[in-house]
Amino acid sequence: MALADSLKQSQSVDISNLDFNNVGSWPTALKVIMMTLLLLLILGGGYFLSIKDKRAALGVASQEEQELRLQYEDKASKCNQTWIGLNNI
Repeated sequence: MALADSLKQSQSVDISNLDFNNVGSWPTALKVIMMTLLLLLILGGGYFLSIKDKRAALGVASQEEQELRLQYEDKASKCNQTWIGLNNI
């Protein structure tokens, strides 16, 4: 019953009459919507301020890993060829 009452109350809200100085008087459904939007803004801001830079650094490190892996495989191949050559002597 309370949910149905909150939905009916939120449908009859005139946005131009909302008092931003007294948010506590707003309907519950509208307060929940505003808190959800605020949470999404905070999470989005946190992503762009901290995680975005770390993802860029991860991309650079991943590229460096690939280069180092190729160098290792090249050196390992040369080492194996040398070892095979020594065994044939």
